[in-house]
Amino acid sequence: MASAGNHGGAAAAAAAPESFEGTTAEAAAQAEAAMFDRVGFAPRHEHIGLLDAQAPAFEALSCMRYTPPVSTMSETVDNTQDTPDQLAVFARGLGLSRLLTNLLRMFCSAESLVMVLNASDRDRHLLMNDLSLVEPTCPPLNVTSELTSEDRHDLYMRGGVIFVTSRILVVDMLTKKVPTHFITGIVVCNAHRVTATTTEAFILRLYRKENRTGFIKGVSDHPEALGTQFSQVEKTMKSLWVRKLQLWPRFHSCFQSISDHAVPVAEHRVRMTERMDNIQQAIEDLLTCCLQELKRARPSLDSEYMTLERCLFKAFDVHLQRQLNPTWHTLGTKTKQLVADLRTLRHLAEYLVQYDCVSFYHFLETCRTSNALGGDRCQWLMLNAADELFANARLRVFKPRRKTAVKTEPTSGPASESTGGSSSNSSAPLPLELELEANPKWNALQDVVSELQDKMASAPEDFTDARNILVCAADSRACAQLKTFLCQGSRALLTQQLARFRKWRGHVSDLKLPSATPTSHGRRFGRKTTKRRRLEARDDVLADAEDEIEGYADEPVLASVVEDPEKDFESCFGLLGPGTVVIHPLRADAASGVGSPHFAEVLRDVNPAFVIMYEPHLTFLREVEVFHAATGWPKEVHQIYYLESLEEQRFLSSLRHERDAFQKLIDTKARMSVNVDQDGRSGNRQATEASAMPSESVPTLSSRKAGGQATAVAKKGGGKVVVDMREFRSSLPSLVHERGMVVEPVTLVVGDYVLSPDICVERKSVPDLVGSLASGRLYNQCEGMTRHYTCPVLLIEFDEGKAFSLLGTSEALSADIQIKNTMSKLVLLLLSFPGVRLLWARSAYSTAAMFEALKLLRPEPDAAVAAKIGDDAQDMDPDEYAPGPHALLRKLPGVTSKNARVIMEKVTDLKELSDMPLKELQKLIGKANGKLLYEFFRNTA
Repeated sequence: MASAGNHGGAAAAAAAPESFEGTTAEAAAQAEAAMFDRVGFAPRHEHIGLLDAQAPAFEALSCMRYTPPVSTMSETVDNTQDTPDQLAVFARGLGLSRLLTNLLRMFCSAESLVMVLNASDRDRHLLMNDLSLVEPTCPPLNVTSELTSEDRHDLYMRGGVIFVTSRILVVDMLTKKVPTHFITGIVVCNAHRVTATTTEAFILRLYRKENRTGFIKGVSDHPEALGTQFSQVEKTMKSLWVRKLQLWPRFHSCFQSISDHAVPVAEHRVRMTERMDNIQQAIEDLLTCCLQELKRARPSLDSEYMTLERCLFKAFDVHLQRQLNPTWHTLGTKTKQLVADLRTLRHLAEYLVQYDCVSFYHFLETCRTSNALGGDRCQWLMLNAADELFANARLRVFKPRRKTAVKTEPTSGPASESTGGSSSNSSAPLPLELELEANPKWNALQDVVSELQDKMASAPEDFTDARNILVCAADSRACAQLKTFLCQGSRALLTQQLARFRKWRGHVSDLKLPSATPTSHGRRFGRKTTKRRRLEARDDVLADAEDEIEGYADEPVLASVVEDPEKDFESCFGLLGPGTVVIHPLRADAASGVGSPHFAEVLRDVNPAFVIMYEPHLTFLREVEVFHAATGWPKEVHQIYYLESLEEQRFLSSLRHERDAFQKLIDTKARMSVNVDQDGRSGNRQATEASAMPSESVPTLSSRKAGGQATAVAKKGGGKVVVDMREFRSSLPSLVHERGMVVEPVTLVVGDYVLSPDICVERKSVPDLVGSLASGRLYNQCEGMTRHYTCPVLLIEFDEGKAFSLLGTSEALSADIQIKNTMSKLVLLLLSFPGVRLLWARSAYSTAAMFEALKLLRPEPDAAVAAKIGDDAQDMDPDEYAPGPHALLRKLPGVTSKNARVIMEKVTDLKELSDMPLKELQKLIGKANGKLLYEFFRNTA
């Protein structure tokens, strides 16, 4: 294999990076081999997750864009196909999309009907494209809310593979739009997200109730997510109605042939500069201090996750927030700020190795400015390590000019003016000059790209099928910086970033900052005059840097980098030239609109001859190796990372976390006991759950209540509940059905749930309650329930995992009515509608139990009648009023179901209504509604 090259042209303060092959991979392989000898799996070899391309292959597919499955995955597909009901857990990057494609292609025919649930947008897009290419005669279908119920029924009857959202499918199953007994099977993607209260569990319960022969397959590539809570994998399997657990880690025996024909991986270990080392050490000290302070404030937190290693991952924020949610309202400001500080410091650790020195310093100054303005009271800014962090970050951008250089210059003149007015006074700050420390990785990347381009130019006949070089960076911002560096050079890139920093400082200088900004010891940042001179000197240096942009231009390092697609049509729609460098992000970027990439699709579209990983990424590395085993490309993989950095630690930790997660799953599978009827195929589980429901008959009536004359008996099966279509976004309909009640979905105009002809329930979560009270929507909803039902109910449902409190941390009960207080608004609402009953529920489980109690001895509701209540168009005479203008009138602000008929009786048409003055409108429909309608007609925006 070719040498990784010498990258000694990095920053002056950085030592020459080391270049070798397989060190990190060998260490990880040895650790895994020792760990898993006892479970009977073959140990890994010297590279991370490589596949053999010489085993008995699958049948070749005559398709350009579709990548055939890897030969060593044949055992995986066979086991998945032979086991009807199972939960299959895969390691990341092992080609799960290819496995699903080959599994679903067998059902792309009119004789089968397979539903695919819980697939993300990118997974659905990739799977549908692949299935359309391999089975063009019966392509998969995508059911969306844009289709009517009749159109969806026709699609279901056509058969084949159908991708559908859970909310649409559960409604169609309850309304009998989908033939449940004809469904061949259901495939649940991202099965680790399925719980007892999710809509997917509701669908599978309905499916097994009417179909005991179809299969259920759950797939997931997040083994860590199945071990975060107690007995989570057993609960997930129960919700999926499966008995078998299949584990496919990277060290499984079906992936053991990896040593002979593996893609060469060259690791380029670059040493950070001395200032970058100091910054990283300061960030580690700050993270450690924040973790210790948080553990001191909340001793009940899980100590296993409160470590510096765990803090480097985004999953740490989710796990920490899950632990703090039940008591979040009782936490003080200091504890909440510590949680935010940990997130900020993790971002700093990422930005240090991803971006340039100016962008990193810009982010630091943003944190300090926000703290000075009172937006965030960051406690880590008060520590000594923060002073070290800011000092080293500033020295990467600016540095004091040497005293010898200052003495040789005159005290007045152009040179003195350009440096900010230096003088011989020893108390004055030394003038600044630009340092602009380049990232050591940049020169390493430049050398690797040049070497690979020379290799492709020397033997072009060997690269006829793949001619591009794929460079993968962290996000779209890092990709943009690398593109600028490869096209214009490091100096131009840093100067442009410096100009943006100066523009931001101009905006900040217009703000009224506090006179004292605390540091680690509560001091000011020096005397006011000294600080002002220092800032003026720095602004002069920034001004010189901005002027430098116009006259400075490096020679392009590489002219073959893909430019802006809008400027070059061929680069976007034509063929890329040989040696073209394609830069792609590894993660989603919401700010720039870049979605989460699907690595298999990226590799298939680019088909690179070489891959350069600017940041180590385990999932992408495995995807590259799977792609190489299937196609033979790329020829080499180059991985660039900083030696002894948090970046390297994060990569090794991700590998260890996945290994530990699979070890836990293997131990759980060996000792867990699964009910023989858990899959529901025999019908015993359904019967057991039905018998475990509360008694269906009325409890013994006391003779003291009405003389014991009540003899009504509750309906068998728990009765019927009419549910609004929009409520299927929540878990309550599933829990209501689980308690034995019949759920009938319709579109309700008034209320969310109808329990009887007299009882209508408007369900509100706490955030929805606050928003409805603020907008006035809840007032109109209570008005509609009061007009049409004798027993209107307002139900406030809390989240089981959050605080059982309606008041915020800054709110308190008061004897006076406060317009901004949530409780005061609720009191005023109940005073306006004294007939509305108010119910509180701790969770959705409590709400389902309340519904069952409220339906006792009550007549059943009629879904058709409930759907017509509140819809004035149903009672309108078409000969008297035109339906079109009436529907338009109902959509205008200020027009309600109560005053719409008044307007139609008093006003001839919409033109006359729009020309009416404000006083006449207020006299017609009220002051508030009249003002809303008047302003709407005269809004020129």
